[in-house]
Amino acid sequence: MATERVILAGDDERLLPLYERLRGDALADVVALGSSDPDSVTATLAAVSGLPLLTGADGERTPAADFWVCAGPWRARAGATPVLDFADAEARWRPAMKRPATAPGAPAPPPAALRQQVDQALGASASPFTAFPRELQREIQRSQRYHLGFTLSILRVLDAAGRPLDERAFVQEPLRGLPGRLGRACDSWGLAREGYLLHLAPETLEQASALRRRLEAALLEALAGQPGGPWTVATGQARFPRDGEQGKALVELALKRLQRKLEHSGAEDDA
Repeated sequence: MATERVILAGDDERLLPLYERLRGDALADVVALGSSDPDSVTATLAAVSGLPLLTGADGERTPAADFWVCAGPWRARAGATPVLDFADAEARWRPAMKRPATAPGAPAPPPAALRQQVDQALGASASPFTAFPRELQREIQRSQRYHLGFTLSILRVLDAAGRPLDERAFVQEPLRGLPGRLGRACDSWGLAREGYLLHLAPETLEQASALRRRLEAALLEALAGQPGGPWTVATGQARFPRDGEQGKALVELALKRLQRKLEHSGAEDDA
């Protein structure tokens, strides 16, 4: 049976727990998120996860979906596509939550086990897929209150053939224990679906380049001697408040700068 395609639209409080369930247990394929608030965690999560963000603007392109899960004015956007409210969506996918665990020796953990591993590896909260966007929003609020700066770094690791490491590689050693080995309690870590490693630190503009070198060196040291090398690491950075004051904008800029690095390997960061 094909995985159902779902669009989630609404406020953070209702949307994020359902997104966590659908993705964490592979119950449906979330193809877009909707939020009319550019400062919402949902908006930042869309940027981190590489998902289209629907804002309610006229003429917005909407991906094809089997269901919308939404309420209020979002219902009109669904057109002829079936619409569930959040309570009905919880009931629809609840029976699929309890599944037998993968047999010992299976080549890959089930999604729920992967979610637990991400928790352990990156020190996330009970919601690893939404934890980093929440941390980023909290850091923005804290920095605005105290007039501070911070640096968002998004890293990509490539093997000798130029193939990027995927999400699963980061929840296995030697990369699983990297955040703990670096030993900075003030840092926050996250993983994007495509295997991007996300890092948030209260570093000032002047310290950002040194931070980038430290993170890249730590990744290369962790992978030294592993099959597939020699390894390369590329990093895109965005700094608050110079580069923006919204989580979504900071993530998108860091990804843009990272992509530029990947396309022009070895070029100096012009950020």
